[in-house]
Amino acid sequence: MRTQTSAKKGLEQVIRMMGVIFFSLIVVLGPMVGLVGLWLGVLIAVLAFIASPVLAMIQLSMGYPSHFSDIETLVIASMLCALGLAILPVIIKATKLIRIIISGYVTLCKRVIE
Repeated sequence: MRTQTSAKKGLEQVIRMMGVIFFSLIVVLGPMVGLVGLWLGVLIAVLAFIASPVLAMIQLSMGYPSHFSDIETLVIASMLCALGLAILPVIIKATKLIRIIISGYVTLCKRVIE
C-alpha cells in the first residue's frame, strides 16, 4: 500500500513539474527575455554614454572629421557622460529588482513542484 502511495505522489510531482515547465516556456519566457534584452540594451547604452568623453578625446586626437567643432564635441560627450552617470543608479536598482523577481519565481516553482 505504501508503494502505491509513494508512486502516486511521485507521479503527481512529475505532472506538476511538467506543468511548471510548460507554463514557464509559454507564459514567462517571452516577457523575461524581453525584459532582460531591454535591461542589457540600456546597460550597454549607459556604458557607452559614460565612455563617450574618452572616445571623443581619441577621435579628436586622431584627427577624424566631425560634424561639430572640437568644443561642441567635448560638450556633447560630457553631457552624455553626465546622463549615463545619472541613469546608472537606476540600472543598478533594476538589476537588483530583476534578481529578486527571478529568485522569487524560482522559489514559487519549487513550492509548486513539492
